[in-house]
Amino acid sequence: MQRTTTYPVRLTGPGDLAGKEIHVHRVALYQCQSCQHLMPTPAGQAKLERCVANGIALFLGLLH
Repeated sequence: MQRTTTYPVRLTGPGDLAGKEIHVHRVALYQCQSCQHLMPTPAGQAKLERCVANGIALFLGLLH
């Protein structure tokens, strides 16, 4: 079963960003049939990677 929802990502770095959390909106997820855990689809994972990279750049002042 596939759904789209907000997905939290806990940052591991760099520096002061470690432990902070970014919530990425409208991520495509599928539900594991054995454990019911929600996991990103390949497209959802790509979006997470893009959004986390942009979020880190924004927090570090690298985006203008």
